[in-house]
Amino acid sequence: MVRNDGRILDAARVRTFVEPFAKDRYGAGHGLGLALVRRIVEVHHGRLELAANPDGGLTATVVLPELES
Repeated sequence: MVRNDGRILDAARVRTFVEPFAKDRYGAGHGLGLALVRRIVEVHHGRLELAANPDGGLTATVVLPELES
């Protein structure tokens, strides 16, 4: 899990963070990082969970399946 601080984020905007090079109507955007993380996690049959923190910022959690021995 990785957590940062920052401005308060709208949940609908958080969902776009896994889209590469997306920009909103004001020109603010993001790059490729979370799109790559999501794809790597999917290849390993896991999931990426993104959640806006109530006090601002974002929490990103990677959930991977347990390995069989």
